[in-house]
Amino acid sequence: MSTVITKLRTLRTTPTSDADIVVQLSRPLIASGGIRKAGDEAWAIYEQAFLAALEIGDDVFATTCLTRLSDRFPTSPKIIALRGLLLEAQDKIQEAVDYYDEMLKEDESNVPVMKRRAALFKSTGKPEEAVTVLTKLLDSVPNDSEAWSELADLYIQLEMHQQAAFCLEELLVLNPHAHTVAARYAELALRMGDYNLALKQFCRAVELCDGYERGLMGIFECSQRLQGKLEGVRPMTAVQRKHGTDGTTTAPIDEKTVKALGKMAREELVRVGNEKYGTDDDDAGSKKSR
Repeated sequence: MSTVITKLRTLRTTPTSDADIVVQLSRPLIASGGIRKAGDEAWAIYEQAFLAALEIGDDVFATTCLTRLSDRFPTSPKIIALRGLLLEAQDKIQEAVDYYDEMLKEDESNVPVMKRRAALFKSTGKPEEAVTVLTKLLDSVPNDSEAWSELADLYIQLEMHQQAAFCLEELLVLNPHAHTVAARYAELALRMGDYNLALKQFCRAVELCDGYERGLMGIFECSQRLQGKLEGVRPMTAVQRKHGTDGTTTAPIDEKTVKALGKMAREELVRVGNEKYGTDDDDAGSKKSR
């Protein structure tokens, strides 16, 4: 049993863990009572098994796990949210909506329920309502990185780019060393036509993560755009036309630096590609072009 518990612990730290394997391991562990050997870790296993069961459509096993969790933590905000998640998985959408509303009447600061409510709005094609829920959540819990990230995505979906930029700026404050957040902010700046800001943020992403291909490609594209070489011109975006900008909303970077950064990015992309795919002379050309 200890081996099974160890395997499940490892799977909890694996982002792409296989739900079928989790259920196969946890079902006999729970049925036999061997889960008691896990001590306090048992509750993490119950939650892990519950989520895996939902993923593979095993509502019966999911209900078993949730019942154990509910018996142990009847008023936990997290468990309350999991009850709604089970309703969603059973395609009882309106029942889930009513349940979340009722729970929020009892405790309007229940963060897990608010997040499930927002996720449900998003999944049912109601991004504006999801924005309202997350905005209210962040008024109460302004340091919730997950909520800022989700709100940024929703604003981008709604093409409200200035609001999305604000969310990503807040996310950067909370996660100053997250290279993926810097890259997301850079890509939004690129979409808005602020190539200087985009270039600076892509550089920050590469500074935080050496050899980061997404960042290097962004640096190269920004360099090309700022030099006016991409398709011959720097096309104005709707945001630029509206505000009369030309891609230099942020303080401009001098041309020499822009060229040097573009050259560096190109060379680094070749180096990273060679390290990833090998450097055999016969196929070096094809590997560099990938």
